[in-house]
Amino acid sequence: RAARTLTSLAPAKIRPLLEKLATTFLQGLHILKSPKESFWVLSASVAAWTCEFTCFYLVAVGYHLAPPITFFTAALLMAIVNLAILIPNAPGGIGIFELVGVLLLAPMGIAKESATGYMLLVHLVVLVPITLWGLYHFFREGLSLEQLEREKSQQDAQRNHP
Repeated sequence: RAARTLTSLAPAKIRPLLEKLATTFLQGLHILKSPKESFWVLSASVAAWTCEFTCFYLVAVGYHLAPPITFFTAALLMAIVNLAILIPNAPGGIGIFELVGVLLLAPMGIAKESATGYMLLVHLVVLVPITLWGLYHFFREGLSLEQLEREKSQQDAQRNHP
């Protein structure tokens, strides 16, 4: 009901899509009803973001970017690049991640070639380990894409025919 209220002013053509997005978003907030769960979600988020912007910084130091970027600049770069990959694009944000990073580094005087190499390396360092870890657990649980599709179809059918 909240999703319908939020999307009631949207054009009729895109309203169903917006309702689905709003419903999914609101369902995701359900975990925040518990203070204990909220604490763990917040802690995990802070830890993940800290690891990621530390990676941005350490790769910049190891890559010898000239001029060098500060820890704060690395954190800001990471935050903006991550916001940019919210725009629908290729899996893993490949392409937009690098483009936005290069565009943000240009005003700092970092050459396009160096910025491109740096952003490619950072993306590899950030994306590959978490993807491999996820795949390991996916297969460890005995999951398959076919099984996930089947379960999604069943959930969609239940949702459409209560």
